[in-house]
Amino acid sequence: MTLLLSLLACDPDVPTTTDSGTPPTDTATTEPVPPPEWCQEPLEGVLQEITTDHPGAPYFISHPIETTSTTPTVIFLGGGQGDQGSAQASWDLFFTMGDGIAEVRAVLPWAASGSLSSDPDRITEIRDEVVACYGGDPDGVHLAGTSNGGILAFDIALEGSGAFATLMGVPGVPSSWSQGDLATPLAGMRIYNGVGSDDTGWLSEVNRVHDAMVAEGLDATYAEFTGQGHVVSVDWDETVLYDFWFDR
Repeated sequence: MTLLLSLLACDPDVPTTTDSGTPPTDTATTEPVPPPEWCQEPLEGVLQEITTDHPGAPYFISHPIETTSTTPTVIFLGGGQGDQGSAQASWDLFFTMGDGIAEVRAVLPWAASGSLSSDPDRITEIRDEVVACYGGDPDGVHLAGTSNGGILAFDIALEGSGAFATLMGVPGVPSSWSQGDLATPLAGMRIYNGVGSDDTGWLSEVNRVHDAMVAEGLDATYAEFTGQGHVVSVDWDETVLYDFWFDR
């Protein structure tokens, strides 16, 4: 305590007092930034379709029952071409059974034409506009995908933008990679490598990517979904995914 008092006594930056003996205070306050005018009102209890106004459209969005400053946003990329049907299927398979659904904001982009993977920059644009319109933790946006959507999620993360809190493939792998190339762009991210135990086409590569991540010191979790193939069943319990997003 004596040392601390001595240091404070010598610190030239200690605020000077006013005539009343009270240190001056900064009365300035930070005004909250209003959402853009084009934001659509959130609809609770439904899978809301965003097809107009929003620059990142089209996509589906599901809002949590209650939004807080720590509400996580999950951007989930569907398989195949990433069209509207794929986004709807991803919702049915990954967002209808798990414990925690009511606590996250789920965003499922789709491509109105062509392939979702042809415009990866749009995914980060969607991230920014969803946070601007609906709030939540801007540092707690999670990126996930399945099949081709999983590949796209990994490729976006490997660009090294540092834009997402976590990365998940169910399943997913980079479109191309080499040992030693993963640690730098994925540093600081938690990663989830999930694959069906019966997914013979993807199982070995997901394992290989996961082992490479562990070898490079990354925070990677591996999970095999017992009895599931490349496409999980509708009645599969997705709670393991929410456990990862909430780190519980």
